[in-house]
Amino acid sequence: MARSGKDDPDTSTWLKDRARSDENPRVRMAAVEGLARRWKDDPDTLPILKDRARSDKEGYVRSAALQELARGWKADPGTLPTMKDCARSDESAFVRCAAVQELARGWKADPDTLSILKDRARYDNEGYVRSAAVQALARGWKDDPDTLPILKDRARSDEDLFVRSAALQEFARGWRDDTDTLRWLKDCAHFHETAYVRREAVLDLARCWKDDPDTLPFLKDRARSDEDEACGFRRYRSWRGAGRTIRTHCLFSATSRATLYTQTCELRRCGSWRGAGRTLWIR
Repeated sequence: MARSGKDDPDTSTWLKDRARSDENPRVRMAAVEGLARRWKDDPDTLPILKDRARSDKEGYVRSAALQELARGWKADPGTLPTMKDCARSDESAFVRCAAVQELARGWKADPDTLSILKDRARYDNEGYVRSAAVQALARGWKDDPDTLPILKDRARSDEDLFVRSAALQEFARGWRDDTDTLRWLKDCAHFHETAYVRREAVLDLARCWKDDPDTLPFLKDRARSDEDEACGFRRYRSWRGAGRTIRTHCLFSATSRATLYTQTCELRRCGSWRGAGRTLWIR
C-alpha cells in the first residue's frame, strides 16, 4: 500500500496510525519503513521515527526506526544522540547491534563512537552485539592501539563461539603481515581449550597462509593429534594442496560413524581432494 498509494492523502494518515498503534509489531515495522522511504518530507515522519526508535515495545521495530533515521536523517541533531543512547543502553540486543553498526558506518569521526564500540566489544551481554563491535573495530579502526588487543582477548576468552570466530577471522584478515599473527593463530589452533576455536584458527591458517611451507605439516599434525575428532577431520577438508597424498588413519567411535558418513559425503560432493596425485584414506 505504501508503494502504490503515495498520491492518496489517506495512505500516509493510515500508515502513521499503523506505525504508532497497530497491535502487530510487523505491521508497525512495515509502516515505519514505508513512511521513511515514501514520505520523508512529511512533517510527521521524523517525529514518528524518533518516537518508535525510543518507545516501541518491540526491539526489532525500534531497530528498524533507528536504521531509517541513520539512512535518511543523519544530519538531524537528534539522530546521533539517539544512536549513542540505544547502543549503550537499549534493552534489546537487536537495537544495540543496529546502533553499533550505524555509528561505525555513519559517525566514524565522532569522538564517542570509538569508545562506544570498545565498550560494546568487551562488555555487552549479547554475543552478536560484541561480534558486530569487534568487526567494526577491525574494519574501521585497525590502527587504534586498543583494537588488536581487544580482538585477541575476544578470540581467546569470549564465552560466545561466534564472537571468538569473528575475532579470529578479523585478526587473520587485517593483520596478516604482522609478525605475531601466524604464531598466535598456530598457538590458538594447537593449545586453545575450546575445539571450536582450534578449528576456526586452522581454517584461517589454511585460507590465508596456504603457501607457507609450514602450513600443510601443521595441518597434518593437527588432523592426527587433536583430541577432537571432528576438528582433525575438518582440517584436511580445509586444505587443497597440490600433488600430495594424504593418508590419515582416524579411529572413530561408534557414536560418530553417522557424522563420519555425512562428512565423507560432503567431501565427495565438494571435491576437496580431486586432482592428480591426491588420495584420502579414512579408516
